[in-house]
Amino acid sequence: MKKIFLLSIMITLLASCIEREKTITETVYVVNSKTANVRSEPSLKAGIISKLHRNDTIRGEVQGKWLQISDSAAAKFVFLSNLEARQIHYRVNVFEGNKTQQAIDHFLLDVLTIKKATFWIALIGFPLLAFILIVSVSFPFEKKIAIKHLGNDESAVNLLPLLVGIMMAIVSVIMFFYYIPSIIAITNISFLPLGKGPIDWGITIIAYLLAISFIYNLISGIVKYGFTDGILRFVLVVISSLTTACAAFILSWTFIVIAILVIALGLLAIILGGMKSQGKKEEGKRDIYKEAAVRWEKQRNAEIKKNAEREFFERNQRKYRE
Repeated sequence: MKKIFLLSIMITLLASCIEREKTITETVYVVNSKTANVRSEPSLKAGIISKLHRNDTIRGEVQGKWLQISDSAAAKFVFLSNLEARQIHYRVNVFEGNKTQQAIDHFLLDVLTIKKATFWIALIGFPLLAFILIVSVSFPFEKKIAIKHLGNDESAVNLLPLLVGIMMAIVSVIMFFYYIPSIIAITNISFLPLGKGPIDWGITIIAYLLAISFIYNLISGIVKYGFTDGILRFVLVVISSLTTACAAFILSWTFIVIAILVIALGLLAIILGGMKSQGKKEEGKRDIYKEAAVRWEKQRNAEIKKNAEREFFERNQRKYRE
């Protein structure tokens, strides 16, 4: 257990070293003469708008022997013989220009760090809240309405929050090992990611599975428990699932070993839950057969008794006539 904890801490520290910047190479043009005329058209006969001085730096697009300056909305041109092209390199955030991606990146690598109080609040608060909602609110309500509408609580087990937790654990594992592609895929999700990579397909499939699971849960709840109780059940399940998703993601993102355990144990719980439910159904069937057999035996005994009484009565009648 100690080794697993130390391994989790090491992996967590590695997460803080994720490369978040990329190198941009850009071509700029530096004035190498005393002055350079800025003209309105790419011609020496065009009017002079302004002048540049030695070592002034500009950006633009080469058009023949001229450079069209891109720093201005108006058309401005400088003769290339007065300029020297240079390559400059600078670092920018890989999510530069996308506020949603920057917000996710900031939250994961700047807010969810062991140095921040928000990290510890989220790490303890979300799992505790998810546990309370599922055990003390969602499950008891499920049993109550199952008994009310079905007469028993055999089917009063809703595994949707657990499924959501597993999915979020899978997402956290994908994001841990493929951080940048995952954030780009999440913020640019499409209905059918044709031409995109496996990360986009994985995120899309998970989104479809979650959507189908929620829709099925809503419809099945209304069918089994009626509209009002079905809607109330669904609202509780959504709240429980969201808190479970946050708890699973934060725990998994923080300790990747926990993510793997959550996925493995969650799948095992779903399998065992299905087997238990099937076992209850089979047990219910056996009880029905047993009750039917008892009723048939009672009817048979009653008929035997009735026939014996009739035979006794007929015998007595014959004796009396004789």
